[in-house]
Amino acid sequence: MKKVLSLLFVAFAMISLISCSSDKPEDAAKNFFENMNSGNFTEAKKYCDKTTGQMLDMVITMSGGEEKIKEKLKEEKKKKEEFIFVKTELKGKNKDEAVVYYKTTANAKESTLQLKKIDGEWKVSMSKEEKEKNKDTMS
Repeated sequence: MKKVLSLLFVAFAMISLISCSSDKPEDAAKNFFENMNSGNFTEAKKYCDKTTGQMLDMVITMSGGEEKIKEKLKEEKKKKEEFIFVKTELKGKNKDEAVVYYKTTANAKESTLQLKKIDGEWKVSMSKEEKEKNKDTMS
């Protein structure tokens, strides 16, 4: 029994490390998007920079809290919305900025997410203007 528990723990730890990794900007964008649309805001914040995380906290507070948003998401989304990667453009002098272009199964309109490489990991870096522009695909 101890061996089984140990193996499960090791497997879980490895999966957690792999799934949290954001070596490519499109991986970070997809993880952010999927967690946002599932109402997993704590997990979504792992894939965004500090400013975007603070903006997310503010929106959650102004919307009545995480539970209220999760209830609304359940009502609005009977069918799971999927992230469809289109392309990535690397920018910046050191290629430490990226724009990920994507669509969703609910919205065929192409949208973008801005990302920055912070401490070796890609993080969504959303301005207020970008949030407003993409609000239809993130809610």
